[in-house]
This record gives sequence, structure tokens and C-alpha cells, in this order.
Amino acid sequence: MNAAVSFNEVCRYYGEVHAIDHVSFEVADGEFFSMLGPSGSGKTTSLRLIAGFEKPTSGDILIHGFPTQNIPPYERNVNTVFQDYALFPHMTVLKNVAYGLMVKGVDKKAYNRKATEMLNLVKLEGMGYRHPSQLSGGQRQRVALARALISEPRVLLLDEPLGALDLKLRKQMQVELKALQRQLGITFIYVTHDQDEALSMSDRLAVFNDGEIEQIGTPEVIYEDPASEFVADFVGNANIIRKNLAFELTGQANPFSIRPERIQFLKSTTLQQDDLCVAEGKIKDIHYHGASTRFLLQLSDGDEIVLIQQNSKNLPSNHTEKYDIGLRKKIAWSKKDMRYFSA
Repeated sequence: MNAAVSFNEVCRYYGEVHAIDHVSFEVADGEFFSMLGPSGSGKTTSLRLIAGFEKPTSGDILIHGFPTQNIPPYERNVNTVFQDYALFPHMTVLKNVAYGLMVKGVDKKAYNRKATEMLNLVKLEGMGYRHPSQLSGGQRQRVALARALISEPRVLLLDEPLGALDLKLRKQMQVELKALQRQLGITFIYVTHDQDEALSMSDRLAVFNDGEIEQIGTPEVIYEDPASEFVADFVGNANIIRKNLAFELTGQANPFSIRPERIQFLKSTTLQQDDLCVAEGKIKDIHYHGASTRFLLQLSDGDEIVLIQQNSKNLPSNHTEKYDIGLRKKIAWSKKDMRYFSA
């Protein structure tokens, strides 16, 4: 793999706080790589280290094979897009986009032409004369993207750039960002706490937790084969079954995870099979989500389990009496869908 960015046992400490602790990974050239994790997990610190805004306490960071310890941010051929856009309110959109070329002394005709090309690239044709205050949130984010791309960086860093947008626009921008990355062929390193963003856009992702990386893999591997309880719970909100119930269901004391959408209500006509795990619980809550319905059940040991079913004419909904809150129901899932973890 030709690495665009490499971390080798990188640490960043703030006194007693270990923001990242012996982190190692590589990002391939031209890859869309996401760093996913909760607040304070170390993902943004890692991004700032790549950009040169922070220096590692120890370890090595390489960009396209070159050590970065003595390279200032402006010489790294890396640009960053922030959540708050960081646009100049007194400048037009065109000048905001062209700003990086303006400070480099590029002549006006050349930077105007290049800025116009960038605006066309991010679907803002004809908006160069406007000011940021005259744009929507999604349009301002496109301006920030165009400004970051105009200097043709080899690596683009994106620090939760869609966090301030509403859900529908966020989904739209996810599609546009991935399409743009494919078109340009440059490396995108994307920081987010949103699992849906990471799963839908990434070629690979790293799941951060408490300053360390829990797992690196493709979205499919992270979701289908989580390496730890944390990954299973954080990415997709899997049910984690522990202790006595785990032993009762499987004969093993090791905890395991099962995805909510892999669990089904066991109908009286269903023949029990050897590869099924069967449990019984009382329906505590039902939430209708349009395409699916989410059921919360309390099991015999007091633990709760979530079941998600797609809605159709042949599946239960929250309006079906036999699935009312308070009823006891048997549920089942295939053993092959379970993922075991260390006790």
C-alpha cells in the first residue's frame, strides 16, 4: 500500500491526559479514510497532528513517506475543512475560495479563473459574487470545500464538516463528498462521531476509544465482525448479552453481540432449529420509524434487548394488537450472527 499518511506509535499527552496513546495506522493514497469515535476519543487530536497544528509527544508521522516533525503546516500540502466553515464574512464567495492563491501572489486573472472552476466543481456556479451570509449552511460548506481544494492538496482533512447541517442536507452532502473524492482521486481523512457517515462514505475506518484504536477495517468488517464490545455497541448499537443469560443461551460465559435487525419474533408455527438461539421477553416499548419498527424487550434476567423489523404488510407494526406493550413474546436469532468477546 502506498501510504499517504502513516502513524507509528504516536502519542500526544497533555500532562496526565493521554489524548492518543501509541496509535499506529496507515492511510492509502487516494483513500477515503474515516476516524470514528465519541467525543474525547482522540480522533480530532490525530487530525490536528496530521495538519501540523499539534506536535506529537512521541512517535513518527509521515506524509507520503516524509517525516513531518520539522515541517510547518503550510508546507505539508494538506488542507483542512472545519465544521464552522471559517469563511471570511466581508469577502465574496469567489474571494473566499481564491484566498489561498491570493496570499501566494497568484495574479488576479489566474486566481479568479481557478476559483470559478472550484465553484463549478462543488455545484455553486454563478454564486461567486455573493457573501457567506447570503448562503445556506450546505452552500457555505461547499465554499469551504472549494477553498480547501483550490491549492490542490494531496491530502484533505475534514473535521466533522457536516455536523451543523440538518439531517436531509447531511445525507445529501455525504453523497456529494464521496462522489467528489472519487472524481478528484485525492486522500480524504474524515473525522466524525456519526456512525452512519463513516459507514456510508469510507473505504476504511478506524474506531477510536479513549485515545486508542479499537479496530480498523472496511465498513462491512467493522459492522459485521466487530473486534470488541465497544465497537459492536458504538457502530450500530448492537445488543450485548453478558453473564448468566449468555451462559444460558450458549453454554459459554463469554459475552456476545447480536444486531437488532438480526433478531425476529418467533412465531408459533416456526420450527425451532439447532442453529437458533431462543429467548423470551416482555415488550416494554415500541417505536415506529416508517420503514422499520423498533421493539424494546425485557428478558428473564432483567436485561433489555432491542429488535428491529422492517415494516411491510406481512410484518408487525406498533398498531398490531398482538405486539402490544406488556405482552411476552419469544424471539430468536441465528447463532452465526453472534460475535463473541473475551469474558
